Amino acid sequence: MKRGPVKENTTLGKFRLPHLYSKIVLVGGGSASGKTTVSRILTEMCPNAKCISMDNFYRSLEPTEDGSTYDWDSVSAYDVERLVECIENWKSGTACWIPRHDFAKYQSVEKSEYVTPTGIIIIEGIHALSIPELLSH
Repeated sequence: MKRGPVKENTTLGKFRLPHLYSKIVLVGGGSASGKTTVSRILTEMCPNAKCISMDNFYRSLEPTEDGSTYDWDSVSAYDVERLVECIENWKSGTACWIPRHDFAKYQSVEKSEYVTPTGIIIIEGIHALSIPELLSH
């Protein structure tokens, strides 16, 4: 199998895995519907799978927004653009940093986990199957 060149990045070194391109699996459903359980079982059954929670991609709230009354179940609560960017990276064989949402401060903490592409990336969340930008992947 012929493999392409590995791209260089001055801060990360070799970061592209030309032999590994991720397939994306979306798991969606309402609260307490079993999304996380199904995703965990799939991850255990597929050793080349990685599960990512859409909760990591909640956007930071503005100072004028109250996190205790904010509608976290709304599609607008997510940083969809950032999630799509990560999906496109994984599908092309490129690793990327994902954020983590700090629910105590209602802020996104950037570069919390460096995720390299695996054979399968499972993305689970209440809107995983209702956001058009995700369904196109």
